[in-house]
Amino acid sequence: TQWTLKLCGISVCPQNKPKTRPGIHRTADQRWWAGAGVVAPGRAPSAPLLVYRVFRNEAKRTTKILHGLLHVLAFVIALVGLVAVFDYHRKKGIADLYSLHSWCGILVFVLFLAQWLVGLGFFLFPGASFSLRSRYRPQHVFFGAAIFLLSVGTALLGLKEALLFQLGTKYSAFESEGILANVLGLLLVAFGAVVLYILTRADWKRPLQAEEQALSMDFKTLTEGDSPSSQ
Repeated sequence: TQWTLKLCGISVCPQNKPKTRPGIHRTADQRWWAGAGVVAPGRAPSAPLLVYRVFRNEAKRTTKILHGLLHVLAFVIALVGLVAVFDYHRKKGIADLYSLHSWCGILVFVLFLAQWLVGLGFFLFPGASFSLRSRYRPQHVFFGAAIFLLSVGTALLGLKEALLFQLGTKYSAFESEGILANVLGLLLVAFGAVVLYILTRADWKRPLQAEEQALSMDFKTLTEGDSPSSQ
């Protein structure tokens, strides 16, 4: 839309395109970061978070693979966003990593990667014991939700930063771009609240199927060397 193009530094007037074309890098950065961080369904951290809630009646193996693949997709999109913003800064002569938004963005990226790698080691590969997985699972859920909320906050900081850069003092004059951006920010907050609500509701949690419970007990016996009935 017109206001998003203006906000990202790209003119909507055809005669100005040659002068403002480099701003396309900023647009790519914001689109990729929004998709990887918060907004786009299937590409955001919210999508992996909600896999076990939305597909709670599907086979656990299917949901686990989907959970991991969505993490990979979100990571790739976030990586493209990082490359785009550093490329834009280099071309425009802007300093890197000086703002709170950039610090939070790097933190989200690092924590997201660490969360995925640790989860991969605990839940996909058979090396971790049943008790170790059980102890780590609540931490995995907590850090997943924390990273998602941090990504929402980072997106809000980026939106505010873009408004100040592009509108300056006009922001306080209730410019249409600023008002629409504020509405988008409120929608992001509402989106984060809805996701958090779904994650904390017990009736949205995936029920353990009978065959999965039997397999879990067999896995516990195999990895810990004791019988479930002896507990």
